[in-house]
Amino acid sequence: MAISADTDVVPARADRITIRVIAALTALLGVALAAGQVSRAVWMLTSPEVTVRLLTDQAVPTVRDTAVTASIDTISVTTDLVTSSRVLFAVGAVVLALTALVVALAVTWLLWSVASGMPFPLALWRVTVAAGFALTLGPLIAAAADGFGTMEAASSVNEALGGILLVGWGIDEWGFAIPLVGLAVLALGYIFQAVHRMQRDTEGLV
Repeated sequence: MAISADTDVVPARADRITIRVIAALTALLGVALAAGQVSRAVWMLTSPEVTVRLLTDQAVPTVRDTAVTASIDTISVTTDLVTSSRVLFAVGAVVLALTALVVALAVTWLLWSVASGMPFPLALWRVTVAAGFALTLGPLIAAAADGFGTMEAASSVNEALGGILLVGWGIDEWGFAIPLVGLAVLALGYIFQAVHRMQRDTEGLV
């Protein structure tokens, strides 16, 4: 007897317990990551002085007649930031918190649904859409908010530091890794959905 991809298949009891334990751990990890970002946002908004990393380009003195050169590209500055910078840093932290929650809860829901016997293609499609968009948009929005906050902070304290700061922000290559993973998740979700639809449309033809 053929089994449709939409048929409910309930895993064995031991498998259900294992899957649900993993789901619970995933949810707890997501909440912990989100809590860390929320605490950073609260600290940014309420602390009298905050510490931020700002860009600079200062040469480091070296021993004469050596082939070694060095420079400092970031410095940590502790100051009473202007409100606009605080808000931007807080927005970036909150967006990352929401990203962690959405991804963790989506994966948790997928695992719990599989353990409960929900058809896997339906559960997978919903999770890939939610997690894919969160992983793609969340880090990009957070990076933009942090970037504008960094520029605003550098502009406001640059004169007090003798003009050594660069008004800008930097993102290394890995800064785009998570959005790239998000796009890959979305692409895989659409591929799985297309394959599932094709399989469903061709059932009974052979």
